[in-house]
This record gives sequence, structure tokens and C-alpha cells, in this order.
Amino acid sequence: MTVDPAIARLCAILDELVAVLAEHGEARWAAWLTRDTARIRGGDGYGVTHLLSAFGGMGSLSDVTLGNGSDADRLDSLRREAYRLASGLARQSRPGPRPDPADDGAGKPRA
Repeated sequence: MTVDPAIARLCAILDELVAVLAEHGEARWAAWLTRDTARIRGGDGYGVTHLLSAFGGMGSLSDVTLGNGSDADRLDSLRREAYRLASGLARQSRPGPRPDPADDGAGKPRA
């Protein structure tokens, strides 16, 4: 089975994010991302949805800071890339509009 390159890239980014967060004592976020990565690798689309819920709002992953320096820059870069990739995957997996059961497929209502 071939893995979607965007999924493989997202999982690699998440692995790096987990390492940076764990190294700086951010165990809660490291555990959150570890669980989401496992879901995504396992083909569970909820992993992407749950990952995206970590961004935005007070107390979110977006609020984590590591001070100044290369680790802070690395965190910001990885976080941005993870969000970009997860958002793209979420858009790809959204179903299209449901057909109207009263429509015959040619735009005409059934009698």
C-alpha cells in the first residue's frame, strides 16, 4: 500500500514536533501529537481533525513558546508546516455536497 506523500510528510513533521516539545517539558502537547500521529499513520482521518483542534484559542498549541533561539524558531516552523499540511489533508477529505434525493440526476425533480 502506498502512503500519500502529504501524510508521510505530516507524520515526519509531527515526529519532529514531538521531540522538540518533549525536550522542553511540554509533555501534554507531545502526548497529544503522538496520539494524533498514530491515528494518522493508521489511516484514521480523525487524527487530522483532532490535530487541527490543537491550533487556535487560548491555551492551544499555537500559544506554546520556547523563548528565543533556534528551538523557538524550529517550533514555529514545524508548527506552521504541520498546520498547513493537516489543513490541506482536511480539505481533500471533505465530501462533496450530498445529492438531493428528489433530483433525478439531470437537475429535474422526480415526480
